[in-house]
Amino acid sequence: MAQAQSPKPPQYGQPQKPPKYNNPEPCESDYVTSTSYKTKITKTVTRTPYKLTTPRQQGVTSGIGGFTYTPIGTSGTITIYNGIVIPSDYWVLNHQAYIYPGVTGEYTFTSYNADDIVLLWFDPLAYAGWTRANANLVQVYDTPPQGFTGYPGETPVSFTVRLTAGTYYPIRVMAANGGGQAEFHLLVTAPDGTQFLGPQTAGSPYLVQYSCDGTSAPRFPAIGQQLT
Repeated sequence: MAQAQSPKPPQYGQPQKPPKYNNPEPCESDYVTSTSYKTKITKTVTRTPYKLTTPRQQGVTSGIGGFTYTPIGTSGTITIYNGIVIPSDYWVLNHQAYIYPGVTGEYTFTSYNADDIVLLWFDPLAYAGWTRANANLVQVYDTPPQGFTGYPGETPVSFTVRLTAGTYYPIRVMAANGGGQAEFHLLVTAPDGTQFLGPQTAGSPYLVQYSCDGTSAPRFPAIGQQLT
């Protein structure tokens, strides 16, 4: 059986025409693609299964993270995006999108209270070649326990990068839990300090799934056929 051909990675760093925010049907602006896997994950998560495996759920979301499951010694369920309910104990969420900044300046990605792990890739590595070792941001649940009642929270982990207005930048965020308590929070702020991606954020023109012309910021490879 012939192997499916994935699209070539896009060329980055050159300003492009803005997406048609008033026409989200062909451009899919204001959203992040999200996929969910049921897996026996640990904080040593690696990339391979999530590039080539069909996910449990797939959809789009205008927000990211904001999940907490705190009971000790038990498991239950958490509600992720669009009312989808998944088991709280073992899961991986994989998000992919493009940032299309309207203002040139420094943009900051911040993870806090990760349980068990949050990883972020930016620019070409978000599209292809992403591994645990080359993530731009990593926060792992570790000693001391973080973020739960009665325990000190761990210092948030941030990644700041200067972006140019009118340029597409791919991003990828993975979060996972390997049993027990679970927590996932990620905030993305613009140069003026406003938050445009985080828990329960409304659609933002900073975010697109792909460009309207299909070449400046092409669709990400199909889930299960991600570039290695």
